[in-house]
Formats: sequence, C-alpha cells, structure tokens
Amino acid sequence: MLARGLRRRFTSRDSLPSLVLLNADRINFDEKLDFTPLTSICNITSYDITSTDEILDRVQGHSIILNKEFPLPSSIISQFPSSVKLITELGTGYNNLPLSILKSHSISVNNLPTYATNSMSQQTITSLLSLSSSLHLQLKDTTKKYLNQCHLSSLPHNEVQGKTLGLIGGLGNIGTSVSKIAHVLGMHVISTSSSKPVGHVSSSGVEVVKTDDLFKESDYVSIHCPLNEETKGMVDGRLLGMMKETAYVINTSRGSIINENDLVSVLKSNKIAGAALDVFGEGSAPPPALDSDSGLWEVDNVILTPHIGWQRLETRQRIVDLTAEAIREWMRTGRGNVC
Repeated sequence: MLARGLRRRFTSRDSLPSLVLLNADRINFDEKLDFTPLTSICNITSYDITSTDEILDRVQGHSIILNKEFPLPSSIISQFPSSVKLITELGTGYNNLPLSILKSHSISVNNLPTYATNSMSQQTITSLLSLSSSLHLQLKDTTKKYLNQCHLSSLPHNEVQGKTLGLIGGLGNIGTSVSKIAHVLGMHVISTSSSKPVGHVSSSGVEVVKTDDLFKESDYVSIHCPLNEETKGMVDGRLLGMMKETAYVINTSRGSIINENDLVSVLKSNKIAGAALDVFGEGSAPPPALDSDSGLWEVDNVILTPHIGWQRLETRQRIVDLTAEAIREWMRTGRGNVC
C-alpha cells in the first residue's frame, strides 16, 4: 500500500523527546481523537499511512515510534538509527514485531494490554447473543422481504442461560471481562490456560479444563489467546469435530488461530451450528480482507465482521491516553512493559 504522504507536526519543543506515528489512520480514521496527552510530553510527527519502503526514512531523528499492528521487518530494524529507543505497539498483540532483533538493538517495546478490554468483551458477547438468536439469518431473511414469516421455525433460537461458554486462553484481561458478563447472563464458563493447572478456579469463577474437554462441553467456544507458533492453526478439524452440532465458535483474536479450511468444512456439513469471526488471515494491519474465493462466503451460518471489535471511539481514545502513560513510565525507568 502506498502512503498518502500526509504528515502532521505538532508544536516542537527542544526539551521533549521526538516521536513518530507511522500509521495514524489506523486509530484516528475519523479525526475525533484528542492527542493532548501525547503532545504534552513529546514532539510528534504523524503520518496517515506508511509503506514498508518508507519506514526507515520516517524514523530518522526520532527516539519513539508508535505503530498500530504494522509489521516492522527485521531487515529494516537492523538499519534503524541509534536515536530509536522505544517502539510502542498501539494494541495488545505484538506478533508484528521481531522482539529478538529489537532486544539486540537495545530498543524497548511497549504494548497496551488493557486498552480494548471493554470493547472486545462487548464484541464477543454481541457475537454470542447474535448467534444464539440467529440474528444474522433473520436479518438476511428480512432483507428478502420475508418479514411476514415471523416464526422462522427453521432457525435456531435459544436462551444462553444455563449454557456453557468455553474460553481459549480466557484468564487474561478480555477473557476475564467476558466471563463476568457471561456469568451475569447465567452461563457456566470454563477456560484453557497455559499457566494454571486443570481444575484451577479463577477469582472470577472460571474453571480451567483440558482443551479437548472444552471443545466437547461448550455450547460456545470463544478464542482469546495470542497468535504465536503454538496457537497458529490450533483450532483445526480435530478440535472442531469434537464440538456439539448445536455449538458455535467465536474468534475476535487472530484469524489464523483457526484453520479456515477446516472451519468451512464443518460449517458446510452442519457439524457445528455456526461461527462469528471478527478476524481473518494473520489479523495484521491493515487486516487482510477475506479472500474472494474463501469458502466462508459460501456458508450462511457465519457472522463476518471486519476486525471492528477494537474500533469504538472510547477504545481508540484510550489508546492515546495509555500510550502517554506508558511513555512516561519508560522515561522514568528506561524499560518497556514487553522488553
């Protein structure tokens, strides 16, 4: 993608560190954000969009780089000027950053693990409730002027009270928030965990179970783990095949945690009831569009949204506010919260 070349510079003061925001359009696409928390502590140069070829030129002379999910290649980082001391990833996941290379160049890294807790948990529950009432299918039939068929008896339509919600990696910030809402709705919540033993019950009342058992027992499976070598393609045909025919899978994390071909297969054969996906592919920035030849276009029992979970106005303003706090902490300690 070519950069539009639009650059903004805020008031410069020699005593403040210099900061460059590489892809402001990712967070401020509606130009409604207040950057005062950042302009009060840094001199800022902001670009709407930056191409990979433009990264090296645009970081020259800056000590801080702000970046939203844009991959920074190792080959380019190796050429960074010595002025670069901190990269802040304007999100939770940082699989777009080569940490080993950054560490070798003594560049600290921050992320924002709590910025989207509210919005992503709300996106998850919205997806769950929509699936439970076949809302997407009802809307589709309404657009076909089938509104008079108000009973729509062929569509699943169930209460969520008493149902089991299984969270993959659900003991983090977002998973915990989801579990609290689910408990209010009367759901039973279970989770996998990479750090807690099977049988452990969290402070929010979530029991840790084996991955296989979670897929077998859950009425809704929701993914909240990071994308890494261990989780890429983890949700495959074997696990999906363990689910109840009445169960649903929800992914608001990273697209490639699910094997898409396997998911299409179980959806087409009605081996599970449906899915809600807010991410596709690698989930990088800009998020990859769903391939035009993807089998997901051919199935009705799936809700597809274009990575919108984090894009609420309050969530994006929190990115700015928390970034300013993280930079202040880095100024004080010389360390990022990632490395």
